[in-house]
Amino acid sequence: MMRDPRGQDANSVTIAADELKKEGRQFMVVAWIVAGMPALIGVVALATHFYHLSLIKAFDSYQTTSGTVVRSDVRTISGSGRMVNSTLTLKLNYRYEVNGVEYNGQFLSPQQVGMSIDEDLVEPFHRQFPVGMAVQVHFDREHPDRAYLLRSTGSNRPTLVIGLILCAVAVGMVIGADRLRRLILKS
Repeated sequence: MMRDPRGQDANSVTIAADELKKEGRQFMVVAWIVAGMPALIGVVALATHFYHLSLIKAFDSYQTTSGTVVRSDVRTISGSGRMVNSTLTLKLNYRYEVNGVEYNGQFLSPQQVGMSIDEDLVEPFHRQFPVGMAVQVHFDREHPDRAYLLRSTGSNRPTLVIGLILCAVAVGMVIGADRLRRLILKS
């Protein structure tokens, strides 16, 4: 039986090295799983950002028609359970007609699709669009039920910044975990 210079037989050294490699792989699997959450949230934020940008770009080719605001309510939604905060929301509806067909719209801008508007903008938009007000409605000629009153309701940058930061954190976590694993294997 061969012995290494430290007095251990070659088989036990090989077994110990194999165990360390196995634990290193398991460590990296855990690191990927843990890093996956911020990466997933970051990718969703980036997808949301670029989806809204595509809607805003499409807005430029929309046609316009006249419409009327039929509902403009500010509502307070109270949190429940652990969420005790409340948020303000604007419920806005407007009617418009395209080629003799009446439609109902509810979105101020493409940025509002799938998201709410900033709470500080609720009151100003409520005052800007009172019930009965005549409005210019921008609609997609291919899908006249897609309509907006405004091109934009604020900056779309927060979703971009959050997405980029979370993706960078995820990449940093994986790189750091791999460096730590290599350091442990060297010792």
